[in-house]
Amino acid sequence: MRYEGNGRFVGVARVDREIADDMAEPGQVVLMRLAKKRSNRQNAYFHALIQAAFDNQTAGPLPPSPAHLKAWLLCDAGHCEEYRVPLASLKPEHVRNVAGTLASALKRNCDTMVTSYDTRAHELVLRVARSWSFRALGPELAAEILDKVIGVICTQVCPGMSPEDLRRHAKNLTGDPSNTAHIGQPALARP
Repeated sequence: MRYEGNGRFVGVARVDREIADDMAEPGQVVLMRLAKKRSNRQNAYFHALIQAAFDNQTAGPLPPSPAHLKAWLLCDAGHCEEYRVPLASLKPEHVRNVAGTLASALKRNCDTMVTSYDTRAHELVLRVARSWSFRALGPELAAEILDKVIGVICTQVCPGMSPEDLRRHAKNLTGDPSNTAHIGQPALARP
C-alpha cells in the first residue's frame, strides 16, 4: 500500500489492486495493521515474476492462483520445508489409498502444499513453501532462489520463454516505465 495523505492508502501494483478488489467491496471497512514495507523492490519484482508466469503459462501444473503457483515454484526450487511420512510398513496395495487419502486431507487444509510419493523410500513427501522475503534471505540466497525459480518457469511453466522475456514482463507488471515490451504467448485455460 502507498499512503497518499489524508488517511488514504492505495495498492502499489496492479496485482495489489486486484487482490483488494477481490477481498472487499467499495466502501467496505477493513482492518489493516500498519507496518513498514516488508521488503524492497526485489520482493515486488519476485511477485511480478510469479504473476508473469501465471499470466503466460503454457505447460506444467495449472494452479488456481498466482499464490498457488508461487508455492509450487518455491517448493520445486527447494525453498521449502519437507516432511516425510513413512509408508514402507504398509502392504503395497494399501500404500496408494493411505497416501492419497492423507494427501487429499492435507491439501484441503493447506492448499498450497505440494505432495508426492518417493517410490524408493516408500514415503509420502509433503512440501510447504518457505516465506519469500528478500530482506530475510539476504542478497546471495535470494538471488540463488530467484535464478532457480526463473529456470523452473522457463522450462516447466512457460517453456520456450527466455529468462530475459520473463524479466521484461515482470518489470512491466511492476510499472517500470523504462520497459514497454509485452509477452504475447497464449496462456492455458484454468479450471
